[in-house]
Amino acid sequence: MIKLNMLENYKIFDDEKLENIKPTDEQGHYNTTYILSTSKCKYIIKKITDNVHVSKNHEFLVQSITYRKSISAKALLFDTKNSLLIQEHIEGIHKFELSKKDIKNLAFLLNKLHKIKIKTKIFDMAKYFHSVKKDKKLKTALKDLKNYKQDLVLCHNDLNQKNIIFGNKIKILDWEYACINDRYFDLASICIEFKLSKRQERNFMHHYFKNKMPNFKKLDTFKILYKYVCYTWQKEIKDLTCQE
Repeated sequence: MIKLNMLENYKIFDDEKLENIKPTDEQGHYNTTYILSTSKCKYIIKKITDNVHVSKNHEFLVQSITYRKSISAKALLFDTKNSLLIQEHIEGIHKFELSKKDIKNLAFLLNKLHKIKIKTKIFDMAKYFHSVKKDKKLKTALKDLKNYKQDLVLCHNDLNQKNIIFGNKIKILDWEYACINDRYFDLASICIEFKLSKRQERNFMHHYFKNKMPNFKKLDTFKILYKYVCYTWQKEIKDLTCQE
């Protein structure tokens, strides 16, 4: 539990009075998130716990880069000793249905994200599923994956509705799983998470690729793989919870 007196020594708060801190309604599996209210504004503070998937300062580094492209909230400080990430608070809402304008703007935002050059680990889909018990549908999707040329870019890899906030501009939150992956993984996640119709899906893909032709068969393959990744993540979290 983070208390106000634990934050008083951070220089970023020198000109502010710390007033209140409380846990957010939504919590991550590998961190605890709080809203800090001060005499001037609000902040998001994350207590990052051990995660075998990523290093503790990874999220801060990626978020700092994506902030400069107006994609994410500003990461203000990462306390390596106490594993605390302090970032600006973004006003907005989470949406579960997208308008035509939302679809267009989200496509443009992902296109901007996927153009960022960064050296980080590569998500290997085949290796990820190596030890997973595969049913016929997953085996077919992994086999089909070999037919498509890899298109590796910086991906968020966890684009569910709770990690996208709609305000004056769209911002993407929680970068702990960001790494190099095929761009179609992020694109498939939007189609699945927001339950896009075929018409919405086509609009989204055409806005993203602009003058290039999307590969809808590849998209369908990644939609299947994304669902299986979500299933294995949920099972992993459930298993960890049971162990605790």
